[in-house]
Amino acid sequence: MLSLARFLLLVAPFPFILGCVIRDPFPLNTRHVKGNYRLKQEDAVTYYLVNSAHIGNGGGAIDGTVIRLGWDKQRILVERHADFRGDLDGFMVIDLKQQTMRGPLSAEEVATKADLSRIKLMPAKEAWEVLGR
Repeated sequence: MLSLARFLLLVAPFPFILGCVIRDPFPLNTRHVKGNYRLKQEDAVTYYLVNSAHIGNGGGAIDGTVIRLGWDKQRILVERHADFRGDLDGFMVIDLKQQTMRGPLSAEEVATKADLSRIKLMPAKEAWEVLGR
């Protein structure tokens, strides 16, 4: 018969071993968008765009919450609500190939740029559902 102490000694390493095997640095409340970017669900209405360089940043990669999100092969387009009221709300454009971000842009600026106006934007909650399929 196995004593409780021996049993605990045998099973204690399992969480550590499991942690070593799992390489994804993101918690279960994230879904892959494109490149190193993931959509993080904070609660039923709050979403952030995060990547490995911004895990500890409360506002994620765009320093704000995601209102709408869209992507194509080369870019991620995000309408954000800035965390800091001194910053502007608007659209952030992430170029995945060049690994750059620009913005915030106004809705008018996005509409006049053909490469951006073709990206289908969806509310953050809808993007979350689409990414989960």
